[in-house]
Amino acid sequence: MGTDDRNKIISFLDSLTDAIGNSEGQTIEEVIRELKEEGFDHDASMKRLYAVVQQASQEAKRKQLTTAREKRLAMEAKRSTYASKFAGWAKDKLIERINELMSTAGPSIAVSYRDLSSKSEADLIAILEDLQVAKEMEGIKQSDEE
Repeated sequence: MGTDDRNKIISFLDSLTDAIGNSEGQTIEEVIRELKEEGFDHDASMKRLYAVVQQASQEAKRKQLTTAREKRLAMEAKRSTYASKFAGWAKDKLIERINELMSTAGPSIAVSYRDLSSKSEADLIAILEDLQVAKEMEGIKQSDEE
């Protein structure tokens, strides 16, 4: 939104609040009629105002989606580094790390399993990768809320 658009909106809002401020005891129709007499096009102004509000809302949504996408891509990039990090680990060490993460996990991280020792190393690595990413995402979410 350019400076000219902002000035028009400010002018519109100033005119509107001036008109409404003097409208005590008047009906909406009387206020609109007075605005028209003063050269204020209510319908066109309201359409412009709604368009500006809609545009601002869409821009905010786009920004949220872009931020979420960037965070997701960053986490996906880290996931590949975890795979290589955990690939050389022994099965016992993988199970130990999974249990450590589960013991310190917040309420949003939950994993259900029966017997980790019966899982393959690839399965354990996948579980561990998911837990690492979830733990980091939980940390990001907490820092965003603060």
